Amino acid sequence: MNEEVKDTKDILNTADIEARIYHAFEVFKYLPPVKPQGYFNIFRFIKPEPGDVVEQKPVFCTRDYTLAEEVALQWWDWLHNRLDLETLELIKYRCGAPIIKGGKQIYNWTHVRRWKMVGAEFGIHRNIARKKWNKALNIILEVLKSAKKC
Repeated sequence: MNEEVKDTKDILNTADIEARIYHAFEVFKYLPPVKPQGYFNIFRFIKPEPGDVVEQKPVFCTRDYTLAEEVALQWWDWLHNRLDLETLELIKYRCGAPIIKGGKQIYNWTHVRRWKMVGAEFGIHRNIARKKWNKALNIILEVLKSAKKC
């Protein structure tokens, strides 16, 4: 999980994509909170407003934010078009994002959650949760490979 975060052009496999997704969520953790309406969607309109002040939180370099923004704006759209809502929520939960159910936030930001916790939260076996995660990573890898061929 503490792997080097590569630029898009340097991504070769799903491990690079996984590191990039974890990095994006780590960056988003320190941005001002998003006011949810319905489902919590961290990947829409994530840029902080000029007047927002983030207290005692690290300042990310432009590269960190740019890499995270690409995950939010491009990669998440690819997944949103190809996966069901539960799998998208599973990805956010795995990465430690807050989860909102019934209009109430039931989980706050954490670090990457273990597969056993992910499986228990979604009522599935941890191996099935891992397979859903891998499916999402493979979708991103396929799209990136097809984009490189053009």
